[in-house]
Amino acid sequence: PALPQHAMAPALLTVSLLAASLLLAAAGDAVDLHPKYARVNGDIETVWQRPAAEPKGIFFIAHGCQHQGTDIFSNNGPDGWKFKECDSSNFGRCLGLPEEVTL
Repeated sequence: PALPQHAMAPALLTVSLLAASLLLAAAGDAVDLHPKYARVNGDIETVWQRPAAEPKGIFFIAHGCQHQGTDIFSNNGPDGWKFKECDSSNFGRCLGLPEEVTL
């Protein structure tokens, strides 16, 4: 279900803060560069991936057009790693749309 308009801004702020804190917490550690998945407030799907280089900021994308954030990632990465959380996403898989995967 879509969020009501009045709940969108707080939800986006929560997602942005989550992403920033996760990136900062991992700085300097041996970092797993595979995508991550979590639900914020129980129903907001969030996906993120740390870059191989030192992070310089956060790139935020909110997919529209009847798609969800998990469509930016593939079920299986180029290294053969399986993104298991795709199976438990709202759609039940990650589509890995070509235009989004290249981002």
